[in-house]
Amino acid sequence: MTTNNTFICICAEGFYGRRCKYRDPCYNINCFNGGTCQVTSNGSYSCTCKKGFTGTHCETEIDECEKNPCSNGSTCLSKDGYFVCLCLEGFSGQTCEELVQCPSERTETDEGNFFFWNSTNHSTEVSLRCPFGSLQSVPEAYAYRYCSLYEGFAVWGPVNASNCKTMVAEGMVKVISNIMEVNDSIVVEDKNSSFTKLSENLLQVVDKLASNMELKPGESMTVSAPMFVYIL
Repeated sequence: MTTNNTFICICAEGFYGRRCKYRDPCYNINCFNGGTCQVTSNGSYSCTCKKGFTGTHCETEIDECEKNPCSNGSTCLSKDGYFVCLCLEGFSGQTCEELVQCPSERTETDEGNFFFWNSTNHSTEVSLRCPFGSLQSVPEAYAYRYCSLYEGFAVWGPVNASNCKTMVAEGMVKVISNIMEVNDSIVVEDKNSSFTKLSENLLQVVDKLASNMELKPGESMTVSAPMFVYIL
C-alpha cells in the first residue's frame, strides 16, 4: 500500500515491523491453563505459568502433595499453588504436626486451693504440688487433672485435690473474740438470727482449721483473740 510516495506494509498474522520482516515468536503458541506467552530477549518465547502449573506450555499440573508434606496420617489435597492437610482427630497445624491441647488456665477448688495449669497435650495427666501441703503423712502431695480428647477438642477434666490441705482465708476473720466460750447452747438459744448465723460460721471456720492441723504427740493448739468480734 502506497501513499504520497511512501508505503505502508500491512503485515500478515504472526509478523510485525515496517517491512513485516519480524516474526512474532508467540504467534500460534498456546500457553495452557491460563499461562501467558512472553517474547524473550533472544527473540524466542516463554510461557509464564499460573500457580500450580509447569512445563514449556504450562501443560503440567504441579502435585503439591508429591513430597508428602502432611504428617501424622493426615490426608493431603493438592490445590492451585498450595496444599491442604486434612488432620486426623487430635491433631492441628498447617501440616497436622501439633497435638490438640487443653488451654492454660487458673482454677480454684472449693477448699481454697489455687492451681495454674499449663497448656497440655490431650490424653495427658498433669500433677501439681499442693500449695499448703499434704493431708497424709507423706512430705509432698499433688493435685491431678486429666486433659482428654472429646469430639476433636481437648477438654480439661475436674481437679482432684483430695490429698491437699485446705487454706483458711486469713482475711475472712480479723479478730475472733471469746471463741472458746461460744457453745451450742448460745448458738441455739440466741434470738438474734444474724448473730446465730455469725456464730455458726465462726464454729465452722475453727472446725475446718482444726481438722487440717497436724499436731505431734504431746502438742496442743490454742486459739485466742481480743474481747470483740470483727468479721469481714
